[in-house]
Amino acid sequence: MASNIYSVGLRNVGSYQVSGTPWVTGSNFVGGAGGEICVKFPYVAKSLFIKIRGDDDPGTTQNSRISLVSYYQNNADNHYLMGFMGREYILTGKFKEIYFSIHNPSHESGFELVAELTNIPTSSMFTLTGSGVDE
Repeated sequence: MASNIYSVGLRNVGSYQVSGTPWVTGSNFVGGAGGEICVKFPYVAKSLFIKIRGDDDPGTTQNSRISLVSYYQNNADNHYLMGFMGREYILTGKFKEIYFSIHNPSHESGFELVAELTNIPTSSMFTLTGSGVDE
């Protein structure tokens, strides 16, 4: 019997054309403490909506870093998106995880995240690496 060539997968167009399943989470960096939070998705996400929370005037303070690989294990600078308090970001692509770290520990910070999930298992997703990601 022939295998089903139309199954869910990273290179299957239909896996991205259908509406995704919404998935919501969020977190705070308690008391402005540093550190990093890794959000792992149950399935590959095709888009992310991120809102940065904070304790100052919206848009005035850079307080969070958003990155595709761990900021603390990253070998190069500037491979992250600087999150401003009160701002919203939309990312599209293929994601199995995303990292948040605090940039300004003197301010409390947090994030809200809505992901649009495909039916593609995260085990199918390759590791993000290379120029613009971690080099």
